[in-house]
Amino acid sequence: MKDENKTKRQLIKELIELRQQINNLEKLGIGRKQTEELVERLSHQYELVLNAAGEGIFGLDIYGRHTFVNPAAAQILGYTVNELIGSHSHTLWHYQKSDGSLYPVEECPIYAAYKDGKVHHREDEVFWRKDGTCFLFSIQVHLL
Repeated sequence: MKDENKTKRQLIKELIELRQQINNLEKLGIGRKQTEELVERLSHQYELVLNAAGEGIFGLDIYGRHTFVNPAAAQILGYTVNELIGSHSHTLWHYQKSDGSLYPVEECPIYAAYKDGKVHHREDEVFWRKDGTCFLFSIQVHLL
């Protein structure tokens, strides 16, 4: 039916329906904006906590690449945060035992957590710094 053939009542009804759709879209827009603001605020708080932590904290993706690293972890390992982001953890700082032998990924508590989903804790893991020196480290692995 063409607009000129519609009755006043039909046009008013369509205008009301259109206004309701506009209101619904506006509500979605407000909800989205509030959600974005909340995510931004929580991300900022998360970053503050992570950066203030005195212990090394990092996250890895399922391939073992760093997705986030706090400044303490970067300093302990002798890297910058940017050098670590995207790099593979095991090949960078967990590849070798203190006697110089290779550390197989299969024995690594980080990868064990990926396999079984459990928390893994070890007191004397050997990590390697960028300068080639090693150190003992207590590690606790949790999946997020």
